[in-house]
Amino acid sequence: MSAVMGATDASLFGIVLMFFAYAVTFGFVVELSVESRQQLPRWMQVESVSELKHTLVEVILVYLVVDFATDVADANAHLTWDSLVLPSAILLLAGALRLMSLRGEAHEA
Repeated sequence: MSAVMGATDASLFGIVLMFFAYAVTFGFVVELSVESRQQLPRWMQVESVSELKHTLVEVILVYLVVDFATDVADANAHLTWDSLVLPSAILLLAGALRLMSLRGEAHEA
């Protein structure tokens, strides 16, 4: 089970790197016409740096959750108190993501 979780962890990291490479390339480096831009998938259409940051935090959260699940699957004995650091970080990042979303909604209004 832990080997599958480790492979999932590595696959997610590779997908994230590809995602950000395409998003930065087609969002900020290459100028596309409106027709060409509309033909791109939604995940390749980045409008601003704040949208890219929001997506980065979401991906980090998914990565941390998978990493924590891998750690729990690898644990043969009882978990200690310091294994609460990763779930605490996940909760804090989720709260920060929520605050970023609220700020973005207020800024748009």
